[in-house]
Amino acid sequence: MQKKSGFSLLEIMVAVVIIGLLAAIVIPNLGRSKARQERDKFISELNSLTGFALQNAVKTKKLHQVLFNFGKKEIYLNIATEKDKYGKMQYVQVKRSYVKNIVKMIDQLELKNFYVEGKDLAGTISSSSKAGESWFFVSDGICQTVIINYLDNNQEKSGRNKLQLGLVLNPFSAQFEVFDEFKKP
Repeated sequence: MQKKSGFSLLEIMVAVVIIGLLAAIVIPNLGRSKARQERDKFISELNSLTGFALQNAVKTKKLHQVLFNFGKKEIYLNIATEKDKYGKMQYVQVKRSYVKNIVKMIDQLELKNFYVEGKDLAGTISSSSKAGESWFFVSDGICQTVIINYLDNNQEKSGRNKLQLGLVLNPFSAQFEVFDEFKKP
């Protein structure tokens, strides 16, 4: 009897099932990986902005404001210019060609708390649309103490719970440290 070379139907079906199982495992992880990369990029850009604010505040000896505009979903860096006729400090946006001076907020992060010097300013932001502004100041060599708590809607910690994300600003280095839990002052 002559043997025919090739695969039997059973062997092909087993191979297809194995490939299907591997795809079912890998594809959801690819989506989570992209979401994590977006979140890490946002935090990196925010750290670059606050680091530049600290360096520029030391250099110019002027007060800098890191402004979170939740309606536009953008973060700006402003510098103090002069006081108006009522004694209120005026700010203008810092514009530099070699530094990204506007950071775009990402939709996957949902703001829960925005603590500046121990006071939660998230309550002053419209809770339904999260429209409004909050900010913190960077002066000559130091920042205000800031804690920002987010829920990451694209990452699950365990089961169906959304990942809690706490960003704590080091007032001396102007860099946010990232925690996988909410932080309080």
